[in-house]
Amino acid sequence: MDRDKARWREGFYELSWWAFLLMVFLIPFPLPSWINSILLFWLALFILAKIVFREFRLDHGVIAFLAFLVLVLASCLFSINIDKSMTYFRKDMIQMCLVYLPASQMFTDKKRLFLLSLVLLSSFTLAVVLSFGHYGRRHALYGIFGHHTRYGKFLDLAMSLALALMVGGPTTVRCLALIFLFLGCYSLILTLSRGAWVGCSAGVLGGSGAS
Repeated sequence: MDRDKARWREGFYELSWWAFLLMVFLIPFPLPSWINSILLFWLALFILAKIVFREFRLDHGVIAFLAFLVLVLASCLFSINIDKSMTYFRKDMIQMCLVYLPASQMFTDKKRLFLLSLVLLSSFTLAVVLSFGHYGRRHALYGIFGHHTRYGKFLDLAMSLALALMVGGPTTVRCLALIFLFLGCYSLILTLSRGAWVGCSAGVLGGSGAS
């Protein structure tokens, strides 16, 4: 009986890992909110199971993140508009919590980090490819993001991360990162967003200095 329970638990943990990867892959894409809600609920069950079975690892990163959440909550309570601040906390910070805490428990070996890198870069590359041909005012490329500035912000973050993965990742990750960076640079120019150009330059320079 104990072996069966352990097998079911490990199976649930494995499904939770793939649910996490699916959520990561879907980050750039505009999808119905119910899909995101189902994945977040699954990850919440994963955290609950880890706590119930006393397998939750409370390391320094988790403690720092929980302290950060407490500080954000305190700042919301002292905000000028408490209702609006609490809405932000419930919508964004709790969602961040339901992503960060499972991630802190799932990365147990380098293979998972390698797979996460592939999923991220594949998602970014697909989002850029699907964005070609979607132009708005002044022929600015806005892609699947609805606005060229929003698309530029996505490229800023994605390209900085891709650069870091290309510098420190294995050969497969480096090749995929290089492909995405080439497409991303071309797309960034077509967004006609000067703020995105400056932001990307700062991210690349900062990432290069850190490397």
